Amino acid sequence: MNIINGKLLADKIKDTVAKEVFDLCANPASAKLCERRPSLAIILVGAQADSTLYVNLKQKIASTVGIDTHLYKFEEVVTETEILDTIKFLNTNDTVDGILIQLPLPEHLDTDKIISSISPDKDVDGFTTASLDKLTKDEVISPVFQSVLACLAEAKFDLTNKQVVIVAKPGIFTDSLDKLLEHLGATVTSINPKEVGEKTNTADLLITAVGQADLINGDDIKDGAVIIDIGISQNETGKTCGDVDEASVTNKASWLTPVPGGIGPMTIAFALKNTLEFFKNRR
Repeated sequence: MNIINGKLLADKIKDTVAKEVFDLCANPASAKLCERRPSLAIILVGAQADSTLYVNLKQKIASTVGIDTHLYKFEEVVTETEILDTIKFLNTNDTVDGILIQLPLPEHLDTDKIISSISPDKDVDGFTTASLDKLTKDEVISPVFQSVLACLAEAKFDLTNKQVVIVAKPGIFTDSLDKLLEHLGATVTSINPKEVGEKTNTADLLITAVGQADLINGDDIKDGAVIIDIGISQNETGKTCGDVDEASVTNKASWLTPVPGGIGPMTIAFALKNTLEFFKNRR
């Protein structure tokens, strides 16, 4: 089984972003044309440990590629109106190129409504309706989806006439990924976690995004399957792991994205790439 090294792929993306930011804003030959560096606004609600850690990581990585970040932090009891007013301000702020909402949000907030309020030309995560409508038009798309496509390119996996199964809870993620992969020639089936087994062992490509440790094992997959594991959780011992029991699929899968070190680093890198693209569009 081959491992898709997401960290290595992410490093290549970050190097490209850093070079382009330098060429635009730091190189003496062009710096006079650039009044500021690309800028990303991040909204964080509450003090959930993993969300805080992830935001800190995004800020740290952004600084290494020359992108400024501005953190808008709210208490967990914040009202929906306060969040929407902040997004309205950021949408019209000419010094902000991208807006990112750290998920998940507290249950009392309408996540879809909040995400939908982001201006499409600043929607770094690519989940507004307008952004999702561009999925098949070769424009800026969700970092998660870009990461999936980058992994498939690394595995030299052609989607034409392939059977793809997505294991995830129903919603905007599965509906949109279905649309993108079908546009690229695949036959796609989305299932819920309870259907793992019979409906997954015929998949040429298996994509899982549940967040349930060891949900999928070697008995659940087809020989030679490519597996993209987007899920992340902790097992009983506190170890960070994905939905796939890596040890049990080693002799059956042809490619696998590990957790950690797979999709996670890539989504951050592509979010910064999207921020740069929005910055260039504004210039």
